[in-house]
Amino acid sequence: VGGFGTLPKIPVPPSRAAITLARALPLLPDHVTVLRPRRGTPNDTVFRNLANTLEISDGFLGTRADVTTLDLAWSDHAGYKWSYRSAERILEFENDRAPSEPVTVSKIPPNDAIIHIANTFLLERGINPAQFRNPVVEPDWNAWWIDAHARHRCVDPVTRATIRAIAASAPSLIGVPPSLREESTTRCVSPEFPARLTVRYRLIRDGRDVLKSDGELVNGAEITIDVSHTAIVSGRIMLTTDPERSEYPARNANAIRELLLKGGVNGATGNITIRSYDFASLRVSSFLIPALIAIGTRTKFDGTEEPIHIIVPLIAE
Repeated sequence: VGGFGTLPKIPVPPSRAAITLARALPLLPDHVTVLRPRRGTPNDTVFRNLANTLEISDGFLGTRADVTTLDLAWSDHAGYKWSYRSAERILEFENDRAPSEPVTVSKIPPNDAIIHIANTFLLERGINPAQFRNPVVEPDWNAWWIDAHARHRCVDPVTRATIRAIAASAPSLIGVPPSLREESTTRCVSPEFPARLTVRYRLIRDGRDVLKSDGELVNGAEITIDVSHTAIVSGRIMLTTDPERSEYPARNANAIRELLLKGGVNGATGNITIRSYDFASLRVSSFLIPALIAIGTRTKFDGTEEPIHIIVPLIAE
């Protein structure tokens, strides 16, 4: 128990939320398992072999080499430039040969076809997509256009210019599709979509999603595809391995309820009603800490509701 020693303190921001629990807390454990993902650095033997190959003698390495980081960069035959950051086990790549035009297209494939391209790319390189959560195309431009049809909205010249500007941005900066006006109030033109779309694979550990303290899901992989050429252009992949584990005492139900009603660690605000619960892993420094996710809705100023998650770490302080 407590094999990792004292864990980083998780800050609790002030909250102005009024929280109602429409459902009682689930059954909670007395102890929780904290995970620590293994670093991707080589052990002493492997590093010595690598260093000797590079003509770095053992005299420079001393009696024991404790490798803290190892970064690599290389290019492959297909034009991809790769880099690897061992401390985080992150592979990143970009295809310099990928065409820069067009930035928009008049039609995009269905999401299943886009995801199939990304899955094939990973499988060909020995990465099983099943180790992640089911992939999603995000932002989802197909869903945006289906919703527009259903609500009788369309792209007008101003919106088309906005889409072109969005599409010309770096793929990681392409955000939510713009809002559309009703067909009867504007001049409709043919729609356009970004040519580069990103498939995201949510990270899971021991069957649970991994979250940041603000509630955002952590991605285990991101693959960007140029749908105009059916080509992979860039991406980021977290190499996974079995993490180290250690047991720690858990907060009791009263402490968890108290922290939940304070808005958790993600600083919730507004009038919130909690209707269900789930469990996830909260990423704190180099650790993954079990957390209760309270799922509910927040009432906005106009009376409509929006979904919200409140995060409560289960570990005792």
